[in-house]
Amino acid sequence: MKNKVMLMFASAMFCACFFISSKECTAQSKPSIEEIKGTVVDYLKKPPMPLIFKNCKGSMSLNNFNILKIGDYECQDKDPKLHGWPVYVQFEATCSNGGTYSSDGKTSSVMVRKVESGYEAFSPIPEEEQADLEKKLEEMGKKMESDWEKFEKKAEKQETKK
Repeated sequence: MKNKVMLMFASAMFCACFFISSKECTAQSKPSIEEIKGTVVDYLKKPPMPLIFKNCKGSMSLNNFNILKIGDYECQDKDPKLHGWPVYVQFEATCSNGGTYSSDGKTSSVMVRKVESGYEAFSPIPEEEQADLEKKLEEMGKKMESDWEKFEKKAEKQETKK
């Protein structure tokens, strides 16, 4: 439960990043799903998993992988390294040391950009902001866990009063 709430928050943060734009942005021809599928799969399985499987120590498998759509070209910042297409992916991921995650594809899990060798996948959140976001998510998770424990204790007390 805690992981799902944190992932929903991370997804909302990803969406917020897409609304930032730059006048220095020049749209490019949208790639096809076939052109980027391998790149996206490799990125999602590559350690460290961006926010999804931060603690996955083993290998990861993706099941029921499906690219639902490729969004319009986005310019998230003046830095062209952050320009690209949001990719909406539906999948189930399993870490070999435990833990699962399911993406419903409603938010972009990854961005892709054109490079000389083809396409490259990247996180829609710049690296320097990602560490800060991960720290905040961890703090939120701890607070939510603490609040949940307090709620359960309170519920137990009320139950014993009956």
